[in-house]
Amino acid sequence: MGSATAFRRQIVRSGGPAPASLVKDITVVDKLTLKFTLNEPYTAFYYNLSAEAAMIPSPTAMKKACPDPTKNPNTCPFNLAPVGAGPFMVASYKPDDSINMVRNPTYYGGPTYLDSVNFLDSGDTGGLGTLDKLKTGTVQAAFLRDPAAVAGSKDAKFPGFSTLEQNGAIVLLNMGANVNCAGGKPEPLCVGKPDGATASNPQTKDLKVRQAIAAAIDPKVLNDRAYGGKLLLGSELFQSTFPWSPGVPGPVYNLDSAKKLVTDAKAAGWNGNVRLVFVNSEVSKNSGLAVQTMLQAAGMNATLETLDSVAQQGVVITTKEFDVATWGMALSGDDGAIWALDQNLKSTGVSNRVGFKSTVVDQALKDIRAAKTDDEKKAGYKKIAEEVNLQLPFVTYGAVEEYNTFSQKLQGAVGGNRAYVFFDKAWFEK
Repeated sequence: MGSATAFRRQIVRSGGPAPASLVKDITVVDKLTLKFTLNEPYTAFYYNLSAEAAMIPSPTAMKKACPDPTKNPNTCPFNLAPVGAGPFMVASYKPDDSINMVRNPTYYGGPTYLDSVNFLDSGDTGGLGTLDKLKTGTVQAAFLRDPAAVAGSKDAKFPGFSTLEQNGAIVLLNMGANVNCAGGKPEPLCVGKPDGATASNPQTKDLKVRQAIAAAIDPKVLNDRAYGGKLLLGSELFQSTFPWSPGVPGPVYNLDSAKKLVTDAKAAGWNGNVRLVFVNSEVSKNSGLAVQTMLQAAGMNATLETLDSVAQQGVVITTKEFDVATWGMALSGDDGAIWALDQNLKSTGVSNRVGFKSTVVDQALKDIRAAKTDDEKKAGYKKIAEEVNLQLPFVTYGAVEEYNTFSQKLQGAVGGNRAYVFFDKAWFEK
């Protein structure tokens, strides 16, 4: 099978991801050439070819793992049993613990210099614990997301490269997101409910409650208590570092306004309760305590639950049993930003965690894809920022620097799209 034909079949088969969903047709021109026809104008389509939509799996392995061609590959065991066509092959996988990969002797680019690469889960989402492992030599490469850990790595002179993510530090405000019920699961919302989508009923479904929360949160307090003053602070969706920043300011901390909004919401029937769900890492626990304290100061009865990262994600993604939850949207400073917004804010987006719906944003997303100039892109991002301020699906308190950092002896690791790292030509100095 020619490479172009294999690539075409992969995109047609896995057309679920948002970038691939814009592809109307793919024609094989010759062995190494494809012609794409799109459903709508998209001037930066080339970006897709650097991301997941352009990853080509083995057709033989796909057919074996997913014999039913009508099924989405995500529902097949293919992802847990990769064929190993890359520079390394999976030797073992322990969920929430580690992935052990070994050199692929038949890799088309030649054998790697490294015998193996082991990925370890430190359980702190890129925090100081991960940095400590790098300092002690337990690991030779680390992905850091905690601003204190990023600063500590740079202070210790570890080399690396950064990816700046807009809207990386936020709290989600559940607007009544749907839960997909099946057989009475997940509990408790789906008990006694028919299979299919069922809307959750959070306290934050009320706009006035969301406005009160936004007014009660002081990003400066969060920065000091949870991030050691190292966060790239700002309540705006797009900071000035974003290439197409429209300059739209975010919500402003105002405790008096928050108290009045709480009073008004209670007068309309709200009981004053708010459920907070954060992660049990040091940074997230401190963030949760800070948010809880600020909401209580505004007159809310805020209860805080901290879970391990997998369980917390399960609450946000699956059960929707939250009003306020720590999160990060990760808007990259390139044409990939549109897809993070599409997945999180489009009315039918696959990662729309809070039930946000807006025809204004839906159209702005299309306008940005069709934009031919930077000014046209900026106009689209402006509409999105203004609509987010009006509806408040989340409260932003900072952008996040993601830092891939390495031992001084590790050489040849190369960065790619977003925070990807390629180890195929990595090696160690003696």
